[in-house]
Amino acid sequence: MIHGSPFTLKPIRSDLSFGVQIENVDLGALSNEDVQKDLRTLFIREGLLVFRGIEDDDETQIRLSRIFGLPIPHPVREAQNGRDELLAVHYRPEDGWLIDVDGELRGQWLPWHSDLVYLDKINRGGILRPVRMPDRLGETGFIDQIAAYDRLPDALKTRIEGQFVKYKYDLDPARQRFGRNHNAAVVRYSPIIEAIQRRVDEFPFSYHPMVYEQELTGRKVLNVSP
Repeated sequence: MIHGSPFTLKPIRSDLSFGVQIENVDLGALSNEDVQKDLRTLFIREGLLVFRGIEDDDETQIRLSRIFGLPIPHPVREAQNGRDELLAVHYRPEDGWLIDVDGELRGQWLPWHSDLVYLDKINRGGILRPVRMPDRLGETGFIDQIAAYDRLPDALKTRIEGQFVKYKYDLDPARQRFGRNHNAAVVRYSPIIEAIQRRVDEFPFSYHPMVYEQELTGRKVLNVSP
């Protein structure tokens, strides 16, 4: 616990330099300003928080989200699930989004990316909640963008300082221009993804710095997404 907060902390894995697991959360205390401050401090320090043993419902997810900032509606209206603050990402075997990844079919697969990089403001974060896990695969990975910057050669740090990246929203992995470590091709769009792809030209370009400073710490973040 920190500051007597009603939760306990555990490492996610011994070999990770970031992230912490939060257990035994007293949901009744989440409205306490000191508890909220502790969680925000942890988020800035650790970069990734994994909550265990809390209520598995929409209201709890939204309540947690509001602690870390003001949730904004997702710009993709087709994927909203009746709540502006929630985005439904699901796969149905009969008509779901299928992608051939290195010769293996994957449902609703996405490559490494930064969420909402196609918006005009840098995304502070998001809360993911698995409602139903697949029988195999389905893992979600995370990259420490601060550690990634720290590991760059000094010459490359100098080269990218002050540079910006131009982004365009597109869910076709075959058109991904950078960071490709898989051979991926769409086999079938789901109705939702097909509707989104029909209007990808409606999404404007966005521009983000390749490097920015974390506001509360001054640490530099490598801010790139394929």
